[in-house]
Amino acid sequence: MSTSPRSPLLVACCLQACQPFVDISAEISDSIPTVATVRWSTETATSSWIEFGPSRDYGLTTPATPSGTEHEAVLLGLWQDETFHYRAVTEAGDSSRDHRIETGSFPSAMPRVDVSGDTASWSGYQILPFAGETNAVAICDPQGRVVWYWQPEAGLAMARGIVSVDGQGMLLSQLATDDDADRPFTFLQRVSWDGSQVEDIPLPMLDHDFVELPDGTIAGLVLAEREGYSALGDSIVEIDPEGNHSEVWNAWDAFDPETVGTEFLEEEHWTHANAMDYDAESDTWLVGFRHFSSVVRIDRPSGELIWGLSGEANEFEFTEGSQPTLRQHQFQLLDDGILIFDNGDTERGYSRAVQYELDTDDMVADQVWEYLHTGEIYSSIKGDVSRFDDGTTQIVWATAGEIQDIDPSGEVVWQLNTMLGTVIVYSQRVDDLYLR
Repeated sequence: MSTSPRSPLLVACCLQACQPFVDISAEISDSIPTVATVRWSTETATSSWIEFGPSRDYGLTTPATPSGTEHEAVLLGLWQDETFHYRAVTEAGDSSRDHRIETGSFPSAMPRVDVSGDTASWSGYQILPFAGETNAVAICDPQGRVVWYWQPEAGLAMARGIVSVDGQGMLLSQLATDDDADRPFTFLQRVSWDGSQVEDIPLPMLDHDFVELPDGTIAGLVLAEREGYSALGDSIVEIDPEGNHSEVWNAWDAFDPETVGTEFLEEEHWTHANAMDYDAESDTWLVGFRHFSSVVRIDRPSGELIWGLSGEANEFEFTEGSQPTLRQHQFQLLDDGILIFDNGDTERGYSRAVQYELDTDDMVADQVWEYLHTGEIYSSIKGDVSRFDDGTTQIVWATAGEIQDIDPSGEVVWQLNTMLGTVIVYSQRVDDLYLR
């Protein structure tokens, strides 16, 4: 039995009818030249997403859209002055034809980022708040390619930048460096990925650091007054997703100023809290006090002080050979202890990363690991540490403008350096900017 060949017109009509995509287009953000928004339509309601990358191999994907016929996605992880390919894909496996878009250029004032070592040693993105010659926050990939960049208003320095828990943009804390600036001392902003939406988050008297909890509650270290004292202490204030403020802990209630930190009562800042973190598993806060040379752990529901480590709030006995911290900055709670960036002081003359095992039954602290930079670095302010799942430790030598990844054997496997005069403040590494 013979069949008649289909006419070219019939084939074309069939392909058009079977094509699930009506149209697809992309545009680069006016504010962030490496962020693109893609919009597309489908003939029938479906969940869909975008595959994208520097070639037709793509390699990156956006989260899937809700089922519908109108779709939108933001492309993250692009770098400047490059052509990228993208296509839409449906849950049924249909895909659009390949499209291309070109990214723009960042401002010339953006700090230079130089990377060395094994750029395949990790995947994800490094968030880099810069202060000093240039005040900004940048996000780079392992190769040092900047994929996102935001510069605050004049007279403001960047403190911390984190990906918001909803994956829709960044939360940024910024410090007023100009006494005449029409801003509080430190304030928070929420910035969408494409820079089109910028929202101030009211948290009066914010001091140094903040975190966002999994439910979207934002908590910050807030300067706290106390009658009879000219110096300021610190409290923890939370803002729930509805915008309600509540003080959940206050240093004036936890410590007796006549016995703890008395030498700083005549200064502007009694406690000088400079870092905080939240442990969701135990529902506890950790706060570092530079002037006390102490890190404390606080029960969030009750506000009770669980323990204090090192310095004037110390409750531990240090084993022989273990060295307490001095004027420490950021830290990370571990299963059996804590990792701390120990700034030190001018007399000691160097900073270090240090890990303690903590026996909270017998209240014993045992120093089990430390790392000093080759040639020794003294970072008088800032500094950060992180321990990753593979055992690698990241150390942010803040005032040196340097980040090092140290493997368990003590070898530097990846390193980032930036321009002289640029301080790297609180840093964060994330596997995925969409936080999937």
